[in-house]
Amino acid sequence: SSSGPLILYTIRLAVRIEGYLKYALKKCVPGQPRPRGLETLDNIKVENALKKIRALLDSQAIPTLEYWIDPSRNKDVDIACLVHAHLLYLFKNYDYKDLDFR
Repeated sequence: SSSGPLILYTIRLAVRIEGYLKYALKKCVPGQPRPRGLETLDNIKVENALKKIRALLDSQAIPTLEYWIDPSRNKDVDIACLVHAHLLYLFKNYDYKDLDFR
């Protein structure tokens, strides 16, 4: 559909923002000097934003992408590869401790 590329772009953008917020939290340890530009970072707000972003990705992005790759619906291998790549990209910012079985 015509909205497909926009949805994929939005997913990639959300994953990149999630990665930056995780980086910012990692660099803003209490008692340590903060990097320039992150002096006023509110760790609690950033942690809440991270949870919201991850909840949206888990509740909306993953089911949408899984719907798109259903073999009965999609016969185009190129599109299936693109969607699988986006599914993998969703887990780019995961640490081992973040993984769980559903």
